[in-house]
Amino acid sequence: ISEQQRRQRLAERRRNKIKNDIILKALQEASDLDALRAEKRLIIEEERRLKALLGVEKTNSKKKQDLMAAMRAETHRRQMKHEQGEVKGSHLKKKSSKNRALHYWKNTD
Repeated sequence: ISEQQRRQRLAERRRNKIKNDIILKALQEASDLDALRAEKRLIIEEERRLKALLGVEKTNSKKKQDLMAAMRAETHRRQMKHEQGEVKGSHLKKKSSKNRALHYWKNTD
């Protein structure tokens, strides 16, 4: 084999090796890119799930606040009703004692 043919084969091997290295690197990058895309999809799904949970928690919190406000309003209403009843009761007691006093004085004559 001549020296020129040997150099050509050596150059051909180098070109083939460089081509193979480039192809392997491109395949590796494509694989890395696919992995990154899959990871991004998972992150987006997790963000959606967390947003949904946050929405549920906000809704539950709002319901709880509404329930607490309703309970406070009901307690206040009952308290006002009770206080009004006490005022009416004391008013009736005053009338009753006045009536008894008048009745007593009328009957003593």
